[in-house]
Amino acid sequence: MAWAAPSVWLPTGRLADAVQTGERQTVPAIGAEFWDYFVQHPAEGAIFTRAMHGFTSGVAPEVARLVDTSNVKLTVDVGGASGTLVHSLMAENPNLLGIVFDLPSVMPSAAAAATALGLADRSKAVSGDFFAYVPEADLYLLKFILHDWNDERCVRILQNCRRAMRRGGRVIVVEMLLGEIGEPGPGPIFDLLMMVILSGRERSLNEYRALLERAGLRLEKNSPTSTGLSVMEAVAA
Repeated sequence: MAWAAPSVWLPTGRLADAVQTGERQTVPAIGAEFWDYFVQHPAEGAIFTRAMHGFTSGVAPEVARLVDTSNVKLTVDVGGASGTLVHSLMAENPNLLGIVFDLPSVMPSAAAAATALGLADRSKAVSGDFFAYVPEADLYLLKFILHDWNDERCVRILQNCRRAMRRGGRVIVVEMLLGEIGEPGPGPIFDLLMMVILSGRERSLNEYRALLERAGLRLEKNSPTSTGLSVMEAVAA
């Protein structure tokens, strides 16, 4: 995940505090929870959304090739920001309808992006809380979402997808996977970042498989990409 830092960021001392205590340091450092900060500071929220667009643009073409949408009518980009991922799938499949589901503050950027791409007639921006519900659909996209949250909250998000999923539906999880201890790669650094800023963590493939199983889903396929991210595909268990 590419991070657009708030203007008052986490000093080195906060990193040490997080390592020593195991407690995230966002509120002590910037006076608000991470996502609340961007609502309170919309200019920086817009920077973060643009950063997410840039980072997602690198992996979106591969996801669009890996995920078969030929029999999909409607897909929801859960926490999709400006909708970069779902818009890529829609560009590949001219019959696909898409919903960007995110916080109210992000809706204008999602709608504007769809209009700029000529997808406004097939796209909707819907605001809501993915811990409470997600819209009904055939396909759910969870890109850099689960690593933001602890296991219990991840299961809740996935359960909401399972509950709303149409018959034959699927859940696509796009994340960086942790390898074996000592294996080279950026995963451990991002894992530390999640600990300092949010309540989440990076996970191994088996850990994501376990989360999916707890939510009534079954990991059917995992496809590594050239970006270092993996595309995990799950169906109803």
